[in-house]
Amino acid sequence: MAFMGNFGSSLGRFGKTVAGRAKNAVDTGSLKFQISSAKKEVTKAYAELGKKYAELNPEVMDGYLKPLLDEALAASAKVTSLEQQVE
Repeated sequence: MAFMGNFGSSLGRFGKTVAGRAKNAVDTGSLKFQISSAKKEVTKAYAELGKKYAELNPEVMDGYLKPLLDEALAASAKVTSLEQQVE
């Protein structure tokens, strides 16, 4: 009977270990999702900042910034065209 008592005790510790690791995995997954969401918010905020800056300061869009602005405007025109096709 002592063997069964030790076995049951070991099994209980094993179960707790597995449950703890599962909780850690869930917590880690949740944190990674939150990190990903926060990074998307940062990207969105920077994109909006750049868009507003370009709208308010078109005269300074030269050199490195001009090709980026042209690319953004072309992509925006493509979106508009595709949306019109859907309608």
